[in-house]
Amino acid sequence: MMEALTVLGTLVLIVLIFLGAYWFTKFLGKRYQGGMLKSSAHIQVLEQISLGQDRTLTVVKVGDSTLLLGVTSQQITLVKELTSEEFPDLEISSQTEATAPFTSLFKDALKTWGMKPGGKDGKKH
Repeated sequence: MMEALTVLGTLVLIVLIFLGAYWFTKFLGKRYQGGMLKSSAHIQVLEQISLGQDRTLTVVKVGDSTLLLGVTSQQITLVKELTSEEFPDLEISSQTEATAPFTSLFKDALKTWGMKPGGKDGKKH
């Protein structure tokens, strides 16, 4: 009887660990989705900043135009067409995607939560 309870407890613990890992990665994905800026042949997302849940300001380059867009879950609104003085033209390499690597996002998240990357004392072992 005790062996069955031990096995059941271990199984429940493993399931909880998997659920916790799933929730944690889902949380990080939502929190840092703005860090992964996508581009195509004619449209580039240059910058994006979150203003709240499902609300962002996004700078998009379409052809020769640079647009400041307000984006919500319901609509996309043109806030302003930016001039080159207001938003200098940034060169984005077509060979490399403008993405933030997972490790830097993870380290930023740890710092936000008051944890030091690399262990309790901040040193890599």
